[in-house]
Amino acid sequence: MNHYISLNAWSGTDVNQAAFRLATMFALTQKEAGQVVKQVKKGIPWRFANPLDNKNAQNVNHYLSNQGFSVELIPIDGQESNSMVETANSVYGDDHPADDTGMGATGSGNDLDDEFDGVPPTDTAVDQAMVAEGPHKTYKVEFHGVGGELFRIMFVNSILTILTLGIYSFWAKTKVRKYTLDHTSFNKDYFTYHGTGAELFRGAAFFSLILILVGVGSAGLQMYLGPGSREIVEPVVGLVVLLLIPALMVGAYRYRLTRTSLRNIRFSFRGKRGQAMLNYFVGYLLTLFTVGLYYPFFLAKIKKFWVENSNFGNQAFHYTGQGKDLFGKFLLFVLLFPLTAGLNIPWWQAYLSRYNWSHTHFGSGSFKFTASGWEMFKLQFGNLLILIFTLGIGFAWVVCRRQQFLAKHLSFEGAIDMNRVIQDMQKSGAFSEGGLDALDIPLDFG
Repeated sequence: MNHYISLNAWSGTDVNQAAFRLATMFALTQKEAGQVVKQVKKGIPWRFANPLDNKNAQNVNHYLSNQGFSVELIPIDGQESNSMVETANSVYGDDHPADDTGMGATGSGNDLDDEFDGVPPTDTAVDQAMVAEGPHKTYKVEFHGVGGELFRIMFVNSILTILTLGIYSFWAKTKVRKYTLDHTSFNKDYFTYHGTGAELFRGAAFFSLILILVGVGSAGLQMYLGPGSREIVEPVVGLVVLLLIPALMVGAYRYRLTRTSLRNIRFSFRGKRGQAMLNYFVGYLLTLFTVGLYYPFFLAKIKKFWVENSNFGNQAFHYTGQGKDLFGKFLLFVLLFPLTAGLNIPWWQAYLSRYNWSHTHFGSGSFKFTASGWEMFKLQFGNLLILIFTLGIGFAWVVCRRQQFLAKHLSFEGAIDMNRVIQDMQKSGAFSEGGLDALDIPLDFG
């Protein structure tokens, strides 16, 4: 059963905080959310225009009730009108007509704007473009970062990392990640990164402590078992740590997504660590037994795992790629690899990126990646020259070139109804990301 969400009262004291919660939950602008809080505080109910399924409605009810809102779940029956105006009138009465945003007016909108001074006004033109349904549309990704700005950040990071004997590296990594994400936009809306260096530091410290305890335990076990046990204990411990790496990758990816938002809506990852460990273990085993022939099927299966467990708010991504589609190109890549001394790698990477993005879907649309092998080669070769001739100082420009390249060739085609996306936050710590840092393992899914 589906429900409408109606907010009938609010007993809180911090209007700004409540507005922020509403904005993240219902993809409203901060100003709109502030207006809603004010009108609900005055005893005038507000109803979210779109119905939610029972699970999401219950989540919203629990979340907003904890924020001081009186929430009513209204079941949808056959008499329910699809008109937003009729919906608003049924809730507010004829004295409170609905405005263009689907929120009930509370008399003069200017009065509310004057009262709500804690949230800056927002241009709603972008919001209207995002939620408009209709003809096929291309949504562009853009990167607005500048190499010089990032260089200054990295330069200060390097000094502080040296002075703190490496401890500041967690904050340094966070600052770089925040810069690149905060300067990336989708259809003119900017991403936001919410992670902190303290989270990474605590995660790495805790994982390092566990590694120390494992090492002490391993040494104690060897002493207990006696001479000759080292050849058995150490490989077993190493194998266990190796098998746990996919589990750490799941935790790290979950952390990164939950700390990333677009239009105040957080991303999340729902994949299970055990499933990741099984997928990687079986995949590597079959790849080994088939002398590499299973590898393209393994790539498709792993990509499906990462994509289909990723969510934007309460909406999941989907992946339709298959290993059999990659098999021919993979064989050609392997055959040409020795003949080209590995120079064909950018062409394989470009093909794989085009294929994976074109088979990644969200809502009724799909992503599109247009880079050719030659363009990928020029990017990588140019970046290599920059690093060589600047002795690594140009790394900031390399990062920006890479982000600009991705944004230039990546787009989304289809119709998106962003009003159907609501906040569905997932908890996640930085333990796994810290673990990957402690083991010096990059988070890369290919």
